[in-house]
Amino acid sequence: MADSQPLPETQLASEINDQPERKDIITFMDAKWYNSAAEGQINPFKHYTGPLDLLRTPNKNTVLHVYITAVQNETEESIEFVRLVISKCPSLLAEPNIRGETPLHIAARFGHNNIVEFLIHSIKKAQYEDLERGAEVSTSDKMLKKTSTDEDSALHEAVRNNHPQVVEILIGENPEFANITNAAGESPLYLAAVRESNSIASKILEICLSPAYTGPNARTALHEAVISGDAGTVDQAQSYYRFDKKNTR
Repeated sequence: MADSQPLPETQLASEINDQPERKDIITFMDAKWYNSAAEGQINPFKHYTGPLDLLRTPNKNTVLHVYITAVQNETEESIEFVRLVISKCPSLLAEPNIRGETPLHIAARFGHNNIVEFLIHSIKKAQYEDLERGAEVSTSDKMLKKTSTDEDSALHEAVRNNHPQVVEILIGENPEFANITNAAGESPLYLAAVRESNSIASKILEICLSPAYTGPNARTALHEAVISGDAGTVDQAQSYYRFDKKNTR
């Protein structure tokens, strides 16, 4: 577990459907609720009557962050706790911790395929319900593409931690994930090349029509593929670069 001995703190909390902001609210997650979340105990939360978004650790982790981090072996039952919590407090889908990480970031980092899929499904469902209320179309797109304080997307997390199935789920849902670069100037494709994650690099090049390939210090994914001797990625990348240059003249 990442957090221990939760302490009182001040949190700026707001609902996702343009409800009024609630400022300077004291939030707290004591050991009872922290342990219940980490162990995925559903019953205590079924009977919890307060606003779940106010249960926070010192690092601003919600019960969803705590649970997803603590999951060891993901099963179909892993979804039930997530389902219950979201049904009671939909805003937790997009609530960030102190590092700006949403539950989707955490699920992608740990390679929880089923949870990633369920979170995406829930975000899209929230958008559909918002559209019926007149909200803008891009609501779910913004939620999916939220970045951390380091400007990492959920795709950066999946690539960095070598979870090809999560990578495929994310770019299959929205290929534009591959265009987001973080604060270090790293695109997901560049990270895959640096880590010699050949299957992930190939999947990004296969699914995404025009993925960003940039990296820091004017280096690109192609530079890293050449350095690592990854001939397959080099060939794919060169084909993409030739196509990209041809169509941007």
